[in-house]
Amino acid sequence: MGMLFVFICCFSTNTIIQKQSEHLSKTEREIINHFLNSELNSERYKSYSNFGITIIEEALKSQKSINSYEYTYNYLYESEKDKDYWVLNHIQIEKIKSKLEDEKQHYWEKENFDNSSIHLLKYDSLRQIIRTNKYIDLPSQLIIYLSKPLIINKNNALLSYDIGNSKLGFNPIIHTTVLMKKEKGKWYKSANFEDGTYN
Repeated sequence: MGMLFVFICCFSTNTIIQKQSEHLSKTEREIINHFLNSELNSERYKSYSNFGITIIEEALKSQKSINSYEYTYNYLYESEKDKDYWVLNHIQIEKIKSKLEDEKQHYWEKENFDNSSIHLLKYDSLRQIIRTNKYIDLPSQLIIYLSKPLIINKNNALLSYDIGNSKLGFNPIIHTTVLMKKEKGKWYKSANFEDGTYN
């Protein structure tokens, strides 16, 4: 995916969110924060420990999550039927896709995140910065484009995300959908699902 990422200071905590955001449930908030804590403390980001964190205000659609699951299911299920990450079959996939046809845009709020240092950035502001080449002298940031959790049942949810590094030409470090599983009160990444596009 050729998604570009960048950050600018003037679009940080002082940005006024003008659109209404649907409140997250307790479970959705737990999934998001357990994911961010685990992902950003993984070995992949060891060299980015001094980077700030910015999340795109407009969440990725959950349609992306179910489409990525379906793509991987169609490609791998026959050869990996015994795996425990197939939490949905074809009929269930189609029901979810139908339900999400009129999915509304979700907007993140700073209060959704345990990490108080996280900034929010509007996607249109991001595009404007890229178009005008203002990213050249901006501070180092990890920019996260994140979906609202698509909850399958009490122990399983799908989550899509792109994470980009402003020091690498703003191309994503990672672009994927994950299965989040709950075990002993914690949500953790159990499997990755791809959508057929690659960085």
